[in-house]
Formats: sequence, C-alpha cells, structure tokens
Amino acid sequence: MARGAECEQGVLHRDANDAWVSETWADTGRRARVFAAALIDLGLQHGERVAIMSGTRYEWLWCDYGAICAGGVRTSVYPSSLPADVEHILSDASARVVVAESAAQIDALRDLRSALPELTVVISLDGSREGDWLVPLEGVVSRGESVLAAQPYEALTGDDIAAILYTSGTTGRAKGVLLTHRSWNATLESLIAVDLLHEDDVTLLWLPLAHAFGKALSLMAVRAGYLTYIDGNLDRIASNLDEVKPTFMCSVPRILEKIHARVKTGAEASPVKRRLLDWAASVAMTTQELETTGERVPRKLGVQTKVADALVLKKIRGAFGGRLRFLSSGSGALDPAIAKWFGGAGITVLEGCGLTEAGSTTSLNRIGEVEYGTVGKPLPGTEVAFDTDGEILVRSASVMKEYHGNPEATAETFADDGWLRTGDVGMLTDRGNIRITDRKKNVFKTANGKYVAPSVIEARFMAVCPYAAQFVVVGESRRFVVGLIALDPVAMKDWAQERGVTYSDFAELMRTDEVQALAQGYVDELNLDLNRWEQIKKFVLLDRELTIEAGDLTPSMKLRRKAVERSFEGDIAAQYVEESSHQ
Repeated sequence: MARGAECEQGVLHRDANDAWVSETWADTGRRARVFAAALIDLGLQHGERVAIMSGTRYEWLWCDYGAICAGGVRTSVYPSSLPADVEHILSDASARVVVAESAAQIDALRDLRSALPELTVVISLDGSREGDWLVPLEGVVSRGESVLAAQPYEALTGDDIAAILYTSGTTGRAKGVLLTHRSWNATLESLIAVDLLHEDDVTLLWLPLAHAFGKALSLMAVRAGYLTYIDGNLDRIASNLDEVKPTFMCSVPRILEKIHARVKTGAEASPVKRRLLDWAASVAMTTQELETTGERVPRKLGVQTKVADALVLKKIRGAFGGRLRFLSSGSGALDPAIAKWFGGAGITVLEGCGLTEAGSTTSLNRIGEVEYGTVGKPLPGTEVAFDTDGEILVRSASVMKEYHGNPEATAETFADDGWLRTGDVGMLTDRGNIRITDRKKNVFKTANGKYVAPSVIEARFMAVCPYAAQFVVVGESRRFVVGLIALDPVAMKDWAQERGVTYSDFAELMRTDEVQALAQGYVDELNLDLNRWEQIKKFVLLDRELTIEAGDLTPSMKLRRKAVERSFEGDIAAQYVEESSHQ
C-alpha cells in the first residue's frame, strides 16, 4: 500500500456502463483498507481464510489486498470450477469468508453450506441479494467506512502465509500451495531485476487472478508502477487491445494459437491472400533469423521485408494496438513456429516458465536474446539443476513453504537442500536457456520401448492445423500413437459453408469424407517433422470440443489426460482393434 501511494500511474477498469474508469493505486489502497476494516469488524482473525470466487475485475484486486491488510490468508476459486472442486477448495482451506461474483455462485455455495461449517460470511459482488450469511459488497464497504479509524491493522511478517493457491489438479485433487509474503516479494524483486517493465509501460490484464501468474502481475503493476487496464472479459480482448494499445501483454499459448489460426483461416478462402500471407511470413522470418544471428540482411530481402510489412505484417501488429514491445507466454507449450511467426510480424514473444509452488515464474526469455523453443534463462535469484532422470529442480526464496495439510506430498516434492521438483523434464541449451521436453508424468513409452513426449507434438499440431481446438496424443504401451482431434466448431462451420459441405450437426460434419481428408492432410504434414515412433498412425475426429464441464480440462484450461482417455476410450480402442484385424 505504501508503494501504491508513490505511483503516478494507476489502474483503469470498466464501470456498470462498460466505460473505462481511472483509479490511482492510492485510491485502490484506500478501498483495500476499508475492506480490511470491515473484515476485522466481521470477526476475521489473523491467518483465517478469505476466498475470492470471481473472474478478473477491479474489485478482485482490492478485496485481495484488503484480506491481506486484515491479516487474512487469501485463497481463490475459478468461476468455472465444478461444484465438487469448489467444495474441496473451500473445505480444505477452511474458508471463513467468500467473495462471490454471481447469483449462480451464491446458489452453489448455498447448496454446499452444510459441507462448509467454517464459512460464516458470503460477500456478493453484484449486490443482488442479502440476508442470512449473505452481505452485498456495498454493505461491507459502508461497514468498513464506519469503523475504519477504529480498526488496527495486523502486523505481518515475511514468514506469514499470504495465500493458499490450489494447483490445477490435472491428475487428481488440487493441492493447496502455501506462499508467504516473503515468497511474493522475492518473485517481484526477481522480475524487477530483469529490467523488463517500467513506469511508462501500459498493459491489459485479463489473465485469471486466481492463478499464481495473474496474482504476480497484479502485484507487479504496483511494484513497477506501470499503467494497468483490467478486464477479464475474453470476448472484449480484441476491442480492448485496440483501445488500450498496450506496450506489453502476458498471455497463454491458446490465445496466440487462436490469433495465428484466425489469420491463416481468414486467408484460406482466397488463393491470392493465402499466397501473400505465406510469402510475407516467410520473408519476415528469414529476415528475423539473419538479424538474430547477427548476419547481414541482403538488400533485396530488406526491400521485400518492407513490402511484406506494409501489405501484411503491419496489420497483424495493429490487431494488438500497434505498439507492443513484447508478448509474454507461459502456462503451456507454444510451438516455436508460432513464436517465430509473431516475431517475424514484429511482435517479440518471450516464453517463460513457472509453477504455483515456485511463486509463479522461474525463467524467462529476454528481449534481444530470444531462443525459440525454450523458456529462457532462470530469473535472478533462482537456481536450476537437473535430476538424474532429467527432471528440472529449482531453488529460490520464491518457493512455497509447503502443501497445506499434506506433508506426504510436500516430502515428495522437495529434494535435499531445498530443491523443488518441478515435474518438468528438460535440458539446458548451449546458450544457457531451459528447454522443456514435457511434464514428467505425461511422457509415455510405447509397446516398442520408445518414449514419446506428447505436449511437444500437440503444440506442433496446433501450429500446423488452424482449425484445431485441441489435440491429444495417446499411445502408452501401445504399438503406435493415436491422435484425438477436436476441431473448432465456429471455424469448421465457415469452412463447410465456403465449400458447400452439408450436414445436420457437428458430429455428422466430422464424419464427412471432406473433413476426414482435411484432418488427414494436416496429420500428414505433422508427421513429416516427427520421428517414426512419434508419428500419428491413426486419428479420431471428436464430435465435441474438450471442456471444463465435461471434466476434460481444469478450470485453468489444462488438459486432464486420463479423464480424456476415459471419455473416449471406445474410440481409442477401436483404432487398435482395427489394426489387429488387418494383421
């Protein structure tokens, strides 16, 4: 809060009429103190949990800061979480207060009330109802204003728990990660030491604040003092970028994949546009490669690059507001071809890596030193080592204290001397950057004894096929690898209409010869870059996208592989049965 009072910049958010409203960080600090006074008056004790169950919005920030000022420990629930996951997190954390965003969330909490005996207050952000344990946010703010002067704030130390953040839960129940105030401070100082962000920067914050990286960005905005526009509405990203014109933005691979795919599919209908786009991308990436290695760009290529920029590349940059210095991507694998494509368009993609247990960020590429296909060098203050099986180990002041109420998992995650097992396997490149092969638990061995890292193959397919929504590689203990392909319904509707392909529903469209041939073409292209044992011998076109509601994805949109394999086990088994019948 003291740092916020010094910042000249602040935060802009949408009001009820969707207009941008500007607040200084000092304003935000006062809102946080009022909220803290109300929490204390409501009986919140030092160390008790305050859960925020909301999308990314301005109120999220000052409710989070207020919980900290009151001496509470913040935990969070994704708005898209299924009821079983909501119950697990709130029960495991022993949440005393929940800040809920919508009527549907409040109804879900009411249904879970008997299973949450510690929960005594639910604060409604939309203020539509009150009574019993439910209090509208306006009422909480009024209560805080009336007792503000009389409420002493809790004295906090670096070793106090700041947050319990829950892991994605891709293979089982989400685990609560205990992060201290010292951990967050160490994360911020390591990012500051990279000297990447400055007071004259502008960003659009849309990533989930329930995620460790989103939380780090919200704190970094105050620490570095840059201007932040906050709006978690994904439907408004395109229009927000045009209005905000950020100088940097943090994203996830899926957003970059979608933008790349949208540009490519937009040119598919016109052979001239398609050839122009391919030519411009090729020219730009060739130029970028020469500049990166310090080689001279031939005069003819330089002229071609200027033409390509005027005709194509400038428009791509314009879609991001026209003044991006860089895009940061993390939380999953991004195919190097997509990163190079953006780089050729003049948008530098800095891939990084981190995990909740390490305070969000452990490594990051640097401007002018980008090595595609890597997650960069460790942040200052972070040590990296490799176990005998290639697992990446990290050690820093940002690392978690422990898993909440789970000493067995804590013991399994920490190696000797404070080294944290990340669960990723990888290596160091000759340039000192970290290249991640895959999650250790994802790598599987085929019946022929060959190891396959599915995430790399999946990311590559997303770069090759602009119509793909998801792609899942399976084949553990099998003779060959099978791909599960979920195509984007909206993109495929346009594709079918342009080609006169008729169908009654999406499932029927997936069974048509035309779509089967389309998918086969992209699989064949993918296989050209794979080792023989990695190649997709057969594939299944799924009749739906993978979703959170179906249990395929976590609330943070990470793949639940085993759940997907169970959902489509019949389709998968059929690929191997058919192979056996031909032998």
